[in-house]
Amino acid sequence: MKTITHESHTADVQILVKADTMEELFEGALDGMNRILKADIPEVNITKNEKFEIEVGAPDQTCLLIDFLSDILTESHEKRRIYSGLKILDLKTSYIKACIYGIPVESFDDDVKAVTYHMAKVEKRPDGKWQTSIVFDI
Repeated sequence: MKTITHESHTADVQILVKADTMEELFEGALDGMNRILKADIPEVNITKNEKFEIEVGAPDQTCLLIDFLSDILTESHEKRRIYSGLKILDLKTSYIKACIYGIPVESFDDDVKAVTYHMAKVEKRPDGKWQTSIVFDI
């Protein structure tokens, strides 16, 4: 006989982001993820720091945000940088194109392993503001 028990796990961090626009929601979500990676984020000078262009397409806004953050997280780990400068060039329901500016860091405060789809939902509230909840696996 097999028994399976689900137990709570404390290796996740969840953030709630609220914003006036979808652009601000993406900026806030990126800022939230970065503050998990590094609590003290140095200011990014977009004219002097490394940049990369990111393009992401997805079936909906929620997948778009999670995929966007996941791509930046991968780049952060590969280059050991915090990408906190963001210039959105184009943003639609299922597509984003942006320039991301980053600065090198010696280490991260927490190791974010993944941006999860668990409980994620980008929604426009009745008052016209945007909100999402994002769970990070650490």
